[in-house]
Amino acid sequence: MQLERFVNGRARSNAYVYAPNDEGDRPALLVDAGVGAADKVIDLVMAEGLTPKAVVLTHGHPDHIWTARQLSDRFEIPAYMHRRDFRWFLVRRPRPRRLEPLDGGDHLNAGPIGVDVIHTPGHSGGSVCFVLDGLCFSGDTVMSGTVGQTMFPGGNSVALRESIRSKLLPLPDDLKLLPVHGGETTVGAERELWKRFTKGE
Repeated sequence: MQLERFVNGRARSNAYVYAPNDEGDRPALLVDAGVGAADKVIDLVMAEGLTPKAVVLTHGHPDHIWTARQLSDRFEIPAYMHRRDFRWFLVRRPRPRRLEPLDGGDHLNAGPIGVDVIHTPGHSGGSVCFVLDGLCFSGDTVMSGTVGQTMFPGGNSVALRESIRSKLLPLPDDLKLLPVHGGETTVGAERELWKRFTKGE
Protein backbone atom coordinates (compact mmCIF):
# COMPACT_ATOMS: atom_id res chain seq x y z
CA MET A 1 0.00 0.00 0.00
CA GLN A 2 1.15 3.52 -0.76
CA LEU A 3 -0.44 6.57 0.82
CA GLU A 4 0.97 10.02 0.11
CA ARG A 5 -0.21 13.34 1.54
CA PHE A 6 0.46 16.75 0.01
CA VAL A 7 -0.21 20.00 1.91
CA ASN A 8 -1.35 22.81 -0.36
CA GLY A 9 -1.97 26.55 -0.47
CA ARG A 10 -2.48 29.13 2.25
CA ALA A 11 -5.30 27.02 3.71
CA ARG A 12 -2.84 24.13 4.21
CA SER A 13 -5.33 21.65 2.78
CA ASN A 14 -4.37 18.02 2.30
CA ALA A 15 -4.60 16.08 -0.93
CA TYR A 16 -3.97 12.34 -0.90
CA VAL A 17 -2.88 9.66 -3.34
CA TYR A 18 -3.78 6.12 -2.33
CA ALA A 19 -2.51 3.06 -4.20
CA PRO A 20 -3.33 -0.33 -2.63
CA ASN A 21 -0.79 -2.35 -4.63
CA ASP A 22 2.97 -2.02 -4.29
CA GLU A 23 3.78 -4.07 -7.37
CA GLY A 24 2.37 -4.83 -10.81
CA ASP A 25 -0.67 -2.88 -11.95
CA ARG A 26 -0.91 0.11 -9.59
CA PRO A 27 -4.36 1.72 -9.67
CA ALA A 28 -4.65 4.87 -7.55
CA LEU A 29 -7.35 6.98 -5.96
CA LEU A 30 -6.86 10.76 -5.79
CA VAL A 31 -8.55 12.44 -2.83
CA ASP A 32 -9.21 16.21 -2.88
CA ALA A 33 -7.42 18.74 -5.04
CA GLY A 34 -6.60 22.09 -3.49
CA VAL A 35 -4.50 24.98 -4.78
CA GLY A 36 -1.25 23.59 -6.18
CA ALA A 37 -2.16 19.97 -5.53
CA ALA A 38 -2.42 18.83 -9.14
CA ASP A 39 1.21 19.43 -10.07
CA LYS A 40 2.43 17.51 -7.00
CA VAL A 41 0.05 14.64 -7.63
CA ILE A 42 0.95 14.42 -11.32
CA ASP A 43 4.67 14.32 -10.49
CA LEU A 44 4.12 11.47 -8.02
CA VAL A 45 1.89 9.50 -10.37
CA MET A 46 4.43 9.69 -13.18
CA ALA A 47 7.41 8.88 -10.94
CA GLU A 48 5.72 5.87 -9.31
CA GLY A 49 4.00 4.48 -12.41
CA LEU A 50 0.52 4.79 -10.92
CA THR A 51 -2.75 4.63 -12.85
CA PRO A 52 -5.32 7.03 -11.36
CA LYS A 53 -8.89 5.75 -11.55
CA ALA A 54 -10.86 8.63 -10.01
CA VAL A 55 -10.67 11.94 -8.19
CA VAL A 56 -12.94 11.93 -5.14
CA LEU A 57 -13.82 15.19 -3.41
CA THR A 58 -14.85 15.33 0.24
CA HIS A 59 -16.76 18.60 -0.29
CA GLY A 60 -16.97 21.60 -2.55
CA HIS A 61 -15.03 24.36 -0.79
CA PRO A 62 -12.40 25.98 -3.00
CA ASP A 63 -9.38 24.80 -0.99
CA HIS A 64 -10.38 21.22 -1.86
CA ILE A 65 -11.58 21.45 -5.48
CA TRP A 66 -9.30 24.09 -7.00
CA THR A 67 -7.32 21.71 -9.24
CA ALA A 68 -9.87 18.90 -9.60
CA ARG A 69 -10.51 19.70 -13.25
CA GLN A 70 -6.78 19.68 -13.99
CA LEU A 71 -6.41 16.17 -12.53
CA SER A 72 -9.59 14.84 -14.09
CA ASP A 73 -8.64 16.13 -17.53
CA ARG A 74 -4.97 15.12 -17.29
CA PHE A 75 -5.72 11.48 -16.52
CA GLU A 76 -9.10 11.30 -18.30
CA ILE A 77 -10.84 10.08 -15.16
CA PRO A 78 -14.11 11.06 -13.46
CA ALA A 79 -14.31 13.39 -10.48
CA TYR A 80 -16.90 12.46 -7.85
CA MET A 81 -18.61 14.75 -5.35
CA HIS A 82 -21.96 14.98 -3.58
CA ARG A 83 -24.47 16.78 -5.75
CA ARG A 84 -25.37 19.27 -3.00
CA ASP A 85 -21.90 20.85 -3.38
CA PHE A 86 -21.81 21.03 -7.19
CA ARG A 87 -22.66 24.74 -6.99
CA TRP A 88 -19.19 25.53 -5.65
CA PHE A 89 -17.74 24.80 -9.08
CA LEU A 90 -20.10 27.29 -10.67
CA VAL A 91 -19.10 30.15 -8.39
CA ARG A 92 -15.41 29.40 -7.86
CA ARG A 93 -13.83 27.18 -10.50
CA PRO A 94 -14.72 25.49 -13.80
CA ARG A 95 -16.18 22.09 -13.06
CA PRO A 96 -14.52 18.93 -14.33
CA ARG A 97 -16.00 17.72 -17.59
CA ARG A 98 -16.63 14.33 -16.01
CA LEU A 99 -18.13 15.41 -12.69
CA GLU A 100 -20.26 12.59 -11.25
CA PRO A 101 -22.65 12.75 -8.27
CA LEU A 102 -22.27 10.74 -5.07
CA ASP A 103 -24.73 10.06 -2.29
CA GLY A 104 -24.51 8.55 1.16
CA GLY A 105 -24.62 4.76 1.10
CA ASP A 106 -23.04 4.56 -2.34
CA HIS A 107 -20.29 2.05 -3.02
CA LEU A 108 -17.97 3.55 -5.60
CA ASN A 109 -15.80 1.32 -7.74
CA ALA A 110 -12.77 3.30 -8.89
CA GLY A 111 -11.34 0.58 -11.06
CA PRO A 112 -10.54 -2.24 -8.60
CA ILE A 113 -10.61 0.15 -5.61
CA GLY A 114 -13.87 -0.05 -3.69
CA VAL A 115 -14.94 3.00 -1.70
CA ASP A 116 -17.86 3.35 0.71
CA VAL A 117 -19.41 6.81 0.78
CA ILE A 118 -20.82 8.30 4.00
CA HIS A 119 -22.80 11.53 3.63
CA THR A 120 -21.89 13.75 6.59
CA PRO A 121 -23.56 17.16 6.10
CA GLY A 122 -22.69 19.92 8.51
CA HIS A 123 -19.47 21.59 7.38
CA SER A 124 -21.17 21.82 4.00
CA GLY A 125 -24.36 20.33 2.66
CA GLY A 126 -22.47 17.89 0.49
CA SER A 127 -19.69 16.84 2.85
CA VAL A 128 -18.83 13.15 2.64
CA CYS A 129 -16.33 10.73 4.14
CA PHE A 130 -14.71 7.97 2.08
CA VAL A 131 -14.00 4.63 3.78
CA LEU A 132 -11.76 1.91 2.35
CA ASP A 133 -9.11 -0.53 3.53
CA GLY A 134 -9.07 0.63 7.15
CA LEU A 135 -8.89 4.30 6.16
CA CYS A 136 -11.43 7.10 6.36
CA PHE A 137 -10.82 10.27 4.35
CA SER A 138 -12.88 12.53 6.59
CA GLY A 139 -12.73 15.88 4.78
CA ASP A 140 -13.52 18.84 7.01
CA THR A 141 -16.19 16.91 8.92
CA VAL A 142 -13.75 15.88 11.66
CA MET A 143 -10.05 16.46 12.25
CA SER A 144 -7.54 15.64 14.95
CA GLY A 145 -8.82 17.20 18.16
CA THR A 146 -11.68 19.14 16.60
CA VAL A 147 -14.68 19.08 14.29
CA GLY A 148 -15.50 21.08 11.18
CA GLN A 149 -16.56 24.70 11.19
CA THR A 150 -20.12 25.54 10.14
CA MET A 151 -19.96 29.26 9.36
CA PHE A 152 -19.57 28.78 5.60
CA PRO A 153 -22.54 28.76 3.19
CA GLY A 154 -24.27 25.41 3.53
CA GLY A 155 -22.87 24.85 7.03
CA ASN A 156 -25.20 23.67 9.78
CA SER A 157 -24.15 22.85 13.34
CA VAL A 158 -27.25 20.72 14.03
CA ALA A 159 -26.58 18.65 10.93
CA LEU A 160 -22.91 18.25 11.88
CA ARG A 161 -23.82 16.93 15.33
CA GLU A 162 -26.23 14.44 13.80
CA SER A 163 -23.69 13.33 11.18
CA ILE A 164 -21.10 12.62 13.85
CA ARG A 165 -23.61 10.96 16.17
CA SER A 166 -25.27 8.68 13.64
CA LYS A 167 -22.57 8.15 10.99
CA LEU A 168 -19.13 8.42 12.63
CA LEU A 169 -19.52 7.32 16.26
CA PRO A 170 -20.53 3.80 15.14
CA LEU A 171 -17.25 3.36 13.22
CA PRO A 172 -14.55 1.11 14.74
CA ASP A 173 -11.91 2.59 17.03
CA ASP A 174 -8.98 1.45 14.89
CA LEU A 175 -10.23 3.14 11.71
CA LYS A 176 -7.60 5.67 10.66
CA LEU A 177 -8.92 9.18 9.96
CA LEU A 178 -7.24 11.22 7.23
CA PRO A 179 -8.66 14.76 7.33
CA VAL A 180 -8.09 17.54 4.82
CA HIS A 181 -6.42 19.77 7.40
CA GLY A 182 -3.79 18.58 9.87
CA GLY A 183 -2.43 15.13 10.56
CA GLU A 184 -4.01 11.72 10.87
CA THR A 185 -5.81 10.33 13.88
CA THR A 186 -8.19 7.46 14.66
CA VAL A 187 -11.84 7.11 15.55
CA GLY A 188 -10.85 5.83 18.99
CA ALA A 189 -8.68 8.85 19.69
CA GLU A 190 -11.53 11.23 18.81
CA ARG A 191 -14.49 9.33 20.26
CA GLU A 192 -14.77 11.16 23.60
CA LEU A 193 -14.54 14.56 21.93
CA TRP A 194 -17.27 13.53 19.50
CA LYS A 195 -19.51 12.34 22.32
CA ARG A 196 -19.15 15.67 24.09
CA PHE A 197 -19.79 17.59 20.89
CA THR A 198 -22.94 15.65 20.05
CA LYS A 199 -24.26 16.37 23.55
CA GLY A 200 -23.63 20.10 23.06
CA GLU A 201 -20.87 20.26 25.68
